[in-house]
Amino acid sequence: MKRLPSNQAAWLLEEMRRLKSQPLHTLVLGYKEYVMMLAERRGKIIQLLPLEETDITLDSTATQVLSEVLIHLLHNAIEHGIELPNERSRVGKSSMGTIEFKLGQSLKPGYLALCVQDDGRGMDTKAIRRLMVQRKITSEHQIHELSEEEVVDWIFTEGLTTSTIVTEFSGHGMGLAAARDALITVGGSIRATFATGQSSQLHIEIPCYADNLRNIS
Repeated sequence: MKRLPSNQAAWLLEEMRRLKSQPLHTLVLGYKEYVMMLAERRGKIIQLLPLEETDITLDSTATQVLSEVLIHLLHNAIEHGIELPNERSRVGKSSMGTIEFKLGQSLKPGYLALCVQDDGRGMDTKAIRRLMVQRKITSEHQIHELSEEEVVDWIFTEGLTTSTIVTEFSGHGMGLAAARDALITVGGSIRATFATGQSSQLHIEIPCYADNLRNIS
């Protein structure tokens, strides 16, 4: 069989990727009803703000992984991040919480940088520190040597949760760990930042074309 010239082969590969890809904008639109439904079940009022217009597309693997990851991150924001309406009112916030997808700029070529931000309570690093000592992850002495950033990174550890309420869907400390593990399979990453009492941000980086990267360590 005659081989295609390299320039034609490259064009064909790109065309195949395009045909298999899905716009990021279309993907995130599908979560609006999910957020409203889960928020209502938890007695909360939450609006998912629309993503800015973008022409970014993802291949089938990146779409599958990101879809799974976003479910975990949105669930975490609804369950643990955003307060109940009366709690929000007491601290001068609107009774309606918000979750927002924000595009960033990755330093890695071909990677999508996406932030999932909520305007909830932030992260309780004191509770995380206590739990790490209780779980014997670190000692009482060593825990004070860890920075806030190092402590927050432990929220992606399976089984580590500060929630006192365990339901069928939450309180097991698995959601953020599962999100991180899914991203790692395609060479992606996740990290967290927060402002106490104001917001949490979960920053994702994932290759837009990940079909050939899954399970590469």
